[in-house]
Amino acid sequence: MYFILKSSETDKRKYINIFLGSLCLALSVACRPTDLLASLIIVPYLLKLLIQNLKDFKQNKKNLFKLIFAVGIPYIAVGISLMYYNYIRFGNVFDFGAKYQLTIANMYNLKSRIYVIPIGIITNLFSIPTFILDFPFITNNYNIPTFYGYYFVEAMLGGLFMIAPICFLVFLIKKANKLLENKEVKCIINSLVIIGTLILIISVTMAGSNPRYLIDYAWMFVLAGILIFLVIYNALKTDEAKKILQHLLLIVTVYTFIISVLMGIVSEKSYFRDHSPEEYYKTKYTVCFWE
Repeated sequence: MYFILKSSETDKRKYINIFLGSLCLALSVACRPTDLLASLIIVPYLLKLLIQNLKDFKQNKKNLFKLIFAVGIPYIAVGISLMYYNYIRFGNVFDFGAKYQLTIANMYNLKSRIYVIPIGIITNLFSIPTFILDFPFITNNYNIPTFYGYYFVEAMLGGLFMIAPICFLVFLIKKANKLLENKEVKCIINSLVIIGTLILIISVTMAGSNPRYLIDYAWMFVLAGILIFLVIYNALKTDEAKKILQHLLLIVTVYTFIISVLMGIVSEKSYFRDHSPEEYYKTKYTVCFWE
């Protein structure tokens, strides 16, 4: 996404940056198949460039071919490689190993689970972290609001928006759209929020709530929140208002950093404490110097 945003910023090395961005997005599918949806984020931006290059085709034919090659080569090369790998490993070019998963969910016999979407959104985005007095001051919370049905929850420390409050700025997307003049960045912000929400819904209906599931879309909401913050900040007219936002951003940054470190110490299943007890207790008594 850095390379794609860079390409929208200037015409210098535009198509090289698009090539690098497309390559990274294509390669990410090898890590997690749902990352294929992340590529949809750049589709509106690429369509806009395509239309623009088609209009200017008579004046500059090279740009159209540069765009086609910059996007096509990475996706075709990586796509063919992944399909070949899937075929020799799982016997099907479209099978990423779902039926070989050692998990509680039968991925081949999932039924409609639309009814879990509301509880999934609350749990994954807005569940409040459980703070305790003992090190590392935060603990896993398996409790969910009253829900008449089965919903899988494992080792959730808190919802994404409660862990990284910068994400709350996505609720100001309508205001950001009015303020933003750069259409490419506007497309990317809206795509981040829409695709992030789509992957969230897929995640809760196919699996449930787990910290590692957040990885698929957390970065989308965080990046959208940062971009919206910058749009609103740059639109402010007075230095006083900008200083207030700077102070708020500092508080949010410090809070997010601290809670992220604590979450890393807790880990998904207390791996740090159980598998490296010496290092864990050294860390504990370094932090809790009064004990």
